[in-house]
Amino acid sequence: MRARAKEAGILVPEFVHILNYDAIRDFMARVPSPWLLKPRSQASGIGMKKIHKPDDLWPWLNQLGDQQSFYLLEQFRSRHRLSRGQHCFRARSLVR
Repeated sequence: MRARAKEAGILVPEFVHILNYDAIRDFMARVPSPWLLKPRSQASGIGMKKIHKPDDLWPWLNQLGDQQSFYLLEQFRSRHRLSRGQHCFRARSLVR
């Protein structure tokens, strides 16, 4: 859903799925911290971790073990930074 929103021109924070460690390292090198480690399938804040530097991420991934592929790493954006200068719009379904 997040990728479709981005393709549709809706502003979404930069993110990477926790699948490929090289892609994760690249993400952390080009996207400024902090980041959020969050479950991909839940719409709530349960299970989210704020990550401030790359060395903080790897212990969390080790703790997740086989479950880490159900997570993503997303650039942290405060509500103020996301809403400033943007206009409200009527949402439409991105799933067809």
